Amino acid sequence: MIRYLERDLDALKARTRAEIHDLHNQYRIALDLVTLYREDLIPRAEQSLQSAVAGYVTGDVDFLYLLDCERLLLELRITLAERKADVETKIAGIEALVGTELVPRR
Repeated sequence: MIRYLERDLDALKARTRAEIHDLHNQYRIALDLVTLYREDLIPRAEQSLQSAVAGYVTGDVDFLYLLDCERLLLELRITLAERKADVETKIAGIEALVGTELVPRR
């Protein structure tokens, strides 16, 4: 009976380690995406929108192009918020597995 329980416990530990490892990898990917959106994609979209506004004022750009640039920026900001939520979800999943809070909440 004890050996059976020990094997059960070992299997549970192995599954938990694998789940933590998987969630940690997912966390790192989500964090990389947050960085990509915050530091690269959104600044580029903001710059494109500024150029479109300037082009619209001078008559070089039509209104639909201006709207498209703004729409893209808003979509990127929404996606950034979703990726940030993914990061928090992964942290919560790891915390549930280890049984303690990893990051102090604001």
